[in-house]
This record gives sequence, C-alpha cells and structure tokens, in this order.
Amino acid sequence: MVYLTLSVGSIDSAMEYYADKLGFFDRVAGRLMCNLGVDLILDLEEIGSERHFNYFGQNKHVVSKFRIHIGGDLPEVSIPILDYLNRNSVEYKETINIAGHFLEFIDPSGNSFGVHAHNSVIE
Repeated sequence: MVYLTLSVGSIDSAMEYYADKLGFFDRVAGRLMCNLGVDLILDLEEIGSERHFNYFGQNKHVVSKFRIHIGGDLPEVSIPILDYLNRNSVEYKETINIAGHFLEFIDPSGNSFGVHAHNSVIE
C-alpha cells in the first residue's frame, strides 16, 4: 500500500475532482482510495490548516506530481476510461509512444497526476 499526502486549496474540490470527475478514486473514511487496481491512498491537507503546516512545514501550496501504472504488464489489455473522462469534460493531455500510453491531469490545486499503461491500451 502506498500513502500519498497532497497539499490542496480545498479538500471538497479535490475529493470531487479525484472521486467524482475522474472516477479513479473512491471516498473512504475521509480518504481517497484508488480503484484502478493500484494500492494507493490519497490523504488531503488543506492549505492554511494546522494539519497542512504540521505535515508540510509551511502553509503555502506544495505542488505534487505523481503517476500510477495501470493494466499490469499483460499485452494489449484494454482499459476503457476515455469515454468517461470525455463525458465528464475532464481536460487531459494524452501521449502515446514506445514507452506506453500516458494521460496527464492537473487537479484544481495545481497538482499533476498521471496514468500510464505500459503494454495496455487506454480507450
């Protein structure tokens, strides 16, 4: 299990983005648990809060950039997420190259989040 803490401007906006808009995480006990087959839990700390200061040592936004690998190493596994993202008007950058298929997102606080499928096809 991997635990990642993000600095966010609004916990509610971040929860809505990752769980509702992207659909890649489920809300569980005030946390975000990845539902793409990756053992990842996101904890959110709001800028200006005492918890944010205790965790990051400052009350300014601390930008994070992280990427998860989905689909395993099986050849040509189809991962159908693009229709959902497009229906929800999610902005993303898509790159396909010899290393795989990449989607990159920027959350409402400016954190960068990516999804990488090495041998798989993101549809």
